[in-house]
Amino acid sequence: MNPLLAVIIVIFLAIVIKGIIGFGEALIAMPLLTLAVGLQTAAPLVGLMGTLITAIVAIEQWREVDFSATWRLVLGSALGIPVGLILLKLVPAPWMMHGMGILLVIYAAYTLIAPHWEGLSHPAWVYIFGFFAGMLGSAYNTSGPPVVIYASARRWSPEQFRATLQGCFLPMSLMVIFSHAVSGLWTPTVLVMFLLILPIILVAYWAGTYASRYIPADQFARLVRVGLGILGVMLVIR
Repeated sequence: MNPLLAVIIVIFLAIVIKGIIGFGEALIAMPLLTLAVGLQTAAPLVGLMGTLITAIVAIEQWREVDFSATWRLVLGSALGIPVGLILLKLVPAPWMMHGMGILLVIYAAYTLIAPHWEGLSHPAWVYIFGFFAGMLGSAYNTSGPPVVIYASARRWSPEQFRATLQGCFLPMSLMVIFSHAVSGLWTPTVLVMFLLILPIILVAYWAGTYASRYIPADQFARLVRVGLGILGVMLVIR
């Protein structure tokens, strides 16, 4: 298959899923795009794509963002970043990914069986999950799962869930693409490819958000739990 066509198909699918449930695009796009165009192109391309959509959602839905939870999650992640750098040197990445994947599968299975599980109401939990997000993000570029688990446990509305996730992911994404830029990963190939697929990204985002309007809140919560389970399986087999 033509590499550009493969990129278009993968990006469209990943962004539609992000538009519907608010997360998961990187774990879907990264393995497939790496096969199509290589890691050195896939990583900055996914970074630009994810940051763009995250920024759009955060701007469009800022009124729905739980800013109290957002700044605490970001603060917790800042505290976890140094620990993640230490883990990067000491713990093999597959061990961490498999462990996180197993936890996600267990959490998703439990909440699917008991969907009325009470959320994490104690104020300390937000810092704990933020800490693990920062730790995993700095070590293995996988900050999303802890934030998504916390958000799903809070039982927010679909709009607040998506918006608050983006409020947390945006500063993390900006740091990622900045690191890509200064390390020379923004090659002409990456930038040209990003500009070529930009219309596809925007159409896919519109399709995902349009579809999300017709998903009732209880079905949305179930969809999020299924999405977490799928992410867990992907981390285990990654």
